Amino acid sequence: MSWRPNIRNRAFDWMGEGYKPLIDHSHFMGHSSFAFPRHEMPAANVVRHEKKLVVDVAVPGFAKEDLEVTIRGRVLTVKGQREKHVEESNVEYMMEEFSMDSFKRKFHLTDDLSDDQIEAKYENGVLRISFFDDNQETDKKVHKIEIA
Repeated sequence: MSWRPNIRNRAFDWMGEGYKPLIDHSHFMGHSSFAFPRHEMPAANVVRHEKKLVVDVAVPGFAKEDLEVTIRGRVLTVKGQREKHVEESNVEYMMEEFSMDSFKRKFHLTDDLSDDQIEAKYENGVLRISFFDDNQETDKKVHKIEIA
């Protein structure tokens, strides 16, 4: 017999017991049947090094030609689009987390970053975008950044 606190309202216990048959405890890798996919948007790190701001976006499996980096106003947009992978008909996925075929992620930039001094490099599944501090006025047109 398990210990339970002396609480008169057991609504949560009832709810837990009611949903227990829906939860597959032997599911592969221990993920719940109610787990939401976490791969809809790539992870990113933003780091400031003195007068340089670096945005690293994890996009493994994408080719550099599949990626697009643009700036409109003070918004940095990183997009990726690749061909959908072909599934084999005799294979049943128990868990599929490699299925990100497209994404779009936006970052709002501060006013002290230059739109003209931007470098973008894609290497080992990480897109690195570097900005440099600049206090000059920037125009609001769209910039497309070449990825090295």
